[in-house]
Amino acid sequence: TAPFSIAQGNSGAFWKLLKSKAVSYTMSCIAEVHFSQIRYMTLQNLWESHKGPSGQQIRNQEWTLHELTDALAFDDDDETLEFCQGYGLEFKKRPGGIHHLDFTSQVSPLDRAFPHVRPHRPRFYI
Repeated sequence: TAPFSIAQGNSGAFWKLLKSKAVSYTMSCIAEVHFSQIRYMTLQNLWESHKGPSGQQIRNQEWTLHELTDALAFDDDDETLEFCQGYGLEFKKRPGGIHHLDFTSQVSPLDRAFPHVRPHRPRFYI
């Protein structure tokens, strides 16, 4: 079901399956080759869904840095911030100091990036 989840843009199902006992440690290590591409596709889907078909901003403060960390399956907010900034995405502060993804740009920064670019450090298993 994981390939179908990815094809449908459901990265959450992919990460859930990967964490389950149905996937061996070796297979999860092999799957890591695709993590950047899956995260890129997730960001692209978020951007397109929030900008709307007419380019209007639907919601601009709903995706906090912490929520993106969960959605992109990073270990911490710093990794998420580095990954998103690698694609030119920016965060703004809400009142109260909570960072949220800024959807106010008229052009998707993701359009200028390539899915094979890895703006974050890969993990290595020993």
